[in-house]
Parts: sequence; structure tokens; C-alpha cells
Amino acid sequence: MFSFIKKLFSGNVKRLANYGDGLAQVAQITLYMILMEQLSNQNSNKDKDAIRSVASSWSNYLFGRPPSDQHKNLDLDAEHAKAIRWLDNEGAPYQKLVIQGLRIIATANYARSGTAKSIGIEILERYGKNFPDSPDLDSYGASLVLIIVGDLDEESRNNVYHYIWTGPYAPYFKTSKALGWN
Repeated sequence: MFSFIKKLFSGNVKRLANYGDGLAQVAQITLYMILMEQLSNQNSNKDKDAIRSVASSWSNYLFGRPPSDQHKNLDLDAEHAKAIRWLDNEGAPYQKLVIQGLRIIATANYARSGTAKSIGIEILERYGKNFPDSPDLDSYGASLVLIIVGDLDEESRNNVYHYIWTGPYAPYFKTSKALGWN
């Protein structure tokens, strides 16, 4: 049932937890890129920095991450409500990516610390029942690649791949079935 957890406790816990965190980070970056494109298309007259700020606040919220300093000028309650409306409508194809990402982050945190941190509870309660399967790192990575290839423009795709190959999680991705480059 919980193959990800079984893998964590049968192998190198730190390596698998970091790999899971890395996958969730790449998913969040990918979602940010998708949001940037959609928000830019809907608000062509809006300042790019304002669009970046909104897109990052939405992606942080959807992946259970705290707001950053660049979000201090935003009404976060209103932006979070807009992020949920987006996930209900235009973002519906990305619900599973978000839900499984939240589950992977929580499981990786639990594997490292032995305590379960509650992140994204309201999102999990709202959409989790639609995706009852426990997270599987290999299938999550494969579905993430499909989204990167299928939904991002070439520049965004190249930026995500650059992060995969050079970012802090690169050593964990190198041998990945989905993201590896060996």
C-alpha cells in the first residue's frame, strides 16, 4: 500500500527522502512555470514582476510552502482562494501533481524526523480523495516528465531541465528512472 514508505525504510532513508523532496521541488517549479504562462496570457497588461509574485505565491501555497518576502505586498488569503479556484478549473489537470507532491513532502519529512508535519491539509482534504493511491516516486517522476514535455514551452522546459541537472537535487536525480541522464 505505501510503497514509497516501504522503500524509504528498506533503503537509504536520506537519499530517498531527498529524491522525493527534489521531485516535489521540480513539480512546484513546473507548476510555477505553467502559472506564469497562464497568468501572463490572462493579464498581458500586468507587470511581469507582479505576475511572478502571484505565480510563486500560488505555487508555494499549493505545495505547502510558506510565503516568501516577495509576497509581503499580496493579500495572501485572496491569492490562496484564487489558487484554489484555478486548481478547480484551469488547473484541474495538475491536481494529482499537487496532491501527490504534498504526500511525498510529508512522507520525506516523516522519514527524516519521525514526526509528521501537517502541510497543505486544506488542499489534501479537498482533493485527496480523488487520488487515493499512495505516492510512488517512479510514477510521480514519470508523470512529472510528461507534464514538463507536454505543457511547458521550450524556454520553460529548458529552465526546468537546467534545474534538474544543476540544482541542489541533481545528485539524487542522476540515476532516476524518469529524470536521470546516464
